[in-house]
Amino acid sequence: HANIQCNLCFIKPIIGIRYQCNCGINLCEKCEFTGLHNQSHHRTKIIDPI
Repeated sequence: HANIQCNLCFIKPIIGIRYQCNCGINLCEKCEFTGLHNQSHHRTKIIDPI
């Protein structure tokens, strides 16, 4: 996911699965599974880079 940064760990680019939250942030797969971001928010799982 070129030019996309994880808003929790700041890794750029995101390698692997990217999660885009309805609040506008992006999460890498590792950070998504930590559960640190609000779990009530809807996320879109993006497997292939756009």
